[in-house]
Amino acid sequence: MSHKLTFLISFSLLLVLSGGSSAGTIHVGLGGGYTHNTIQSGVDAAFTGDTVLVHNGTYTGIGNRNIDFQGKNINLKSVNGRQNTTIDLQNSSRAFHFHSGETRDAVVDGFNIVNGLVSNNGGAIYSFNSSPTIKNSRFYNNRTTGDTKGGAIYFTSGANGAIMNSIFDSNEGRHGGAVAARDGSDILVSGSLFQYNHSRYDGGGMWTRYSTVDVESSIFRYNTGGGGVRFDVGECSVTNSLFYGNQSTYAGGIRLDNGHLTIMHTTVTGNILADSYGGGVFMGSTGELTMIDSIVWGNDHSSVYLHQESSVRSITYSDIEGGWAGLGNIDADPLFLDALAEDFRISLMSPAADAGTDAGVYVDLNGMMRPFDIPGVDNNGPLADFDMGAYEAIPEPSVMLLVVVGFSAFIARRKRAGN
Repeated sequence: MSHKLTFLISFSLLLVLSGGSSAGTIHVGLGGGYTHNTIQSGVDAAFTGDTVLVHNGTYTGIGNRNIDFQGKNINLKSVNGRQNTTIDLQNSSRAFHFHSGETRDAVVDGFNIVNGLVSNNGGAIYSFNSSPTIKNSRFYNNRTTGDTKGGAIYFTSGANGAIMNSIFDSNEGRHGGAVAARDGSDILVSGSLFQYNHSRYDGGGMWTRYSTVDVESSIFRYNTGGGGVRFDVGECSVTNSLFYGNQSTYAGGIRLDNGHLTIMHTTVTGNILADSYGGGVFMGSTGELTMIDSIVWGNDHSSVYLHQESSVRSITYSDIEGGWAGLGNIDADPLFLDALAEDFRISLMSPAADAGTDAGVYVDLNGMMRPFDIPGVDNNGPLADFDMGAYEAIPEPSVMLLVVVGFSAFIARRKRAGN
């Protein structure tokens, strides 16, 4: 046998054993015309690096629940987004079980996951020592019963998962109505909406313990039973986010017990309490708070409440109702554009406009650039023109045009005067 033939046979065997040298695409669909009619069947056929495309439809029953990636980092993606691709668990199970060391390269992208129900943790997704990325998905009416955690998603035991551009609506668990994480997990939540979730004890939107958590560019609204989020023991941050209309007994918006919480360019407003503690930000046990460029206004009872041995490292360049000693802080109505219509952008005349400082955040919750300089507005002297809160004050296009035209005319007059 020639050396060339031996090489070709060896190379072909290598391709077979490795699943091919390049990523493949597998299609899943309902009815005839598809090799794979269940999501699990498509996942079973995939190798690490492959993409499994799921076509339009509502997927139910065996093969579409307790889906197991089996340690493979694959991209499971709907063809036409969550509006057209539903996993309906029919109140009988969860959708995904990650437990084989998958990394963030294991992706669930673009699904509407509804009606999960389990008697342990994670009504829709359970992730043990695995780190999937969940993106562009919607979780609705997923529940856990009993003393359980994570009505929709539960991360545990070193799970370093990511949640991106997703919606959590009307989920329920005892700890963490929508999402829970604990025991060495490191979680990123970005660009997501948490609304109408309910916890039977704490963390209406999210609950974490012994975990590192970064929340950015997200909205928590109308979550009940445990407020917006509760962090317990960990290094946690909230950036460019909005908390409003959340309800709890002790902590309406954001709560930390133990560890350190950093809040940057975040607006906390209109959160509701059943008791007289911290409607805005509640710090318990030995928790420490750092806050910068934020607005805490119009919440029940205290804007920032320090309980037990908790403390503040620093609060600076923030608008705190009731006041707080610190560099650049103010105590003034932020003049939201229309709070009744849930528009918590600040007006061009807001005392929070051009009153912040550079905290390293260069876009706002709407993805607009920071800082945006409003001619004639300066509430922070020589500092860069960053605004407080989740939104940068930016004129509407028609107003922007008038500002530009007016400013140009002003410059022209100055030039003529100089001549």
